[in-house]
Amino acid sequence: MTRGQLCVALCLVAVAACESKQISKPQPPVVVASEVKVESLTIAANTQGEVEKLRIGIANVWERDMTDAAGAPKKVLSAQAWISYQDDEKKDVSDVVFPGKQIAVGEYSIRITNVRAEGDTGQVSLEIWRK
Repeated sequence: MTRGQLCVALCLVAVAACESKQISKPQPPVVVASEVKVESLTIAANTQGEVEKLRIGIANVWERDMTDAAGAPKKVLSAQAWISYQDDEKKDVSDVVFPGKQIAVGEYSIRITNVRAEGDTGQVSLEIWRK
């Protein structure tokens, strides 16, 4: 192999190596659907709150036997919530709620921030977010 052929061969190897390493184009940032906080409120047991398209009723505030993330039994102060969605009754929800619980109803996300017992009654504090 002559010196010229060697140079050509090395150039071809270098070009092939450059072509095999594809430089990825910068990807656009992932757009996450934003949520807007609509309201924070506290609803006393045996009453209801109304915010935009939601009506939220609270009752039966007491400790319930539940399990934690590891599956261990524990008592948790919780309440029964009834959530009515104005635009579609099929999206209505009835669920036991406790601090940290999130419930999706229509375009809303309801986040339970606190459950308090007060004598024979109690109250639930929550935040409502809209997608």
